[in-house]
Amino acid sequence: MLEYKLSRDLSRSDLFDLYRSCLRRDQQWHFFHEGSYALLRVAKRNEHLEQWISDHGMRYTTGTWRDYPIVEKYKKQFTKIFHAFSVLAVENDSWQPEYGDEWSNIRDRVLHSFFVMNGYQWDSECRQLGNEFVNRMIHTISQYTYSLVKEKEVAP
Repeated sequence: MLEYKLSRDLSRSDLFDLYRSCLRRDQQWHFFHEGSYALLRVAKRNEHLEQWISDHGMRYTTGTWRDYPIVEKYKKQFTKIFHAFSVLAVENDSWQPEYGDEWSNIRDRVLHSFFVMNGYQWDSECRQLGNEFVNRMIHTISQYTYSLVKEKEVAP
């Protein structure tokens, strides 16, 4: 897969337009908001996509997708997961990630389905989710703090 690192993040309307005009036929594309920029991965080079990026005043670099070791190990499966999550994010009309009931229900179904499919019972799912959320919160806080320190180092 080819990874495009875009010079800025994409708005919701940008994503929908990009999906509708350039990505619908690609059964592997996916994206990530990365704060000040976006990562967009596609099955192969797409000149129409590159034109769309340029037309929207962005620059980009391309490279080969490299990821965490666990993603590399199960890349075929993660590609499908990331694609499905990206399509769901773009097609979800009630996009309110912090407050929306629909968003909460989607997140619940994704997490619960993963645990049920892997044989977890309610009690073990509850313990595992508690541990995962605490660990993820610690990781996210440390990454956010690091980004603030880096911003101060770069600021004039």
